Amino acid sequence: TVIQDVSFDNNSISYNYYILSGDKYGLFAINNLGQLYLTSPMLNKTSEEYFELTILISSPSSTLFYCRTNISIIRIPNWSYFICPAIPIEWTIEEESPIGTIIGTVKDILLLINNSSQLIDNIYMKLNNTNNDAQSFLLNSQT
Repeated sequence: TVIQDVSFDNNSISYNYYILSGDKYGLFAINNLGQLYLTSPMLNKTSEEYFELTILISSPSSTLFYCRTNISIIRIPNWSYFICPAIPIEWTIEEESPIGTIIGTVKDILLLINNSSQLIDNIYMKLNNTNNDAQSFLLNSQT
């Protein structure tokens, strides 16, 4: 996927392009047409929100130009990065609480843990009827 063209108006001269800095993970490359492109699927493993690359452009006459470009990362929600705590979420309730008392909201806790991820809107919760005292909730990411 070509991310950006880095080129001059004078197309009769061929230039060589080199990424000098800013690509600490080796995610990008630039070809001799000045097209900056992605070389690795590992963007989703980085925590950076953008990359600032410094590009060296050289001409056959040894003229050097420097170009700086920013690449912003658009994060797409992904279930593999959704955190559901391994330990139980616990609340306390008074012994004589009336029927219908709200004890806690699971979605609010998950929203807090997952930095307000929009994936929370895709969670459907239902009661697992096992007829025991400790009924659990089933979190289903498919519905």
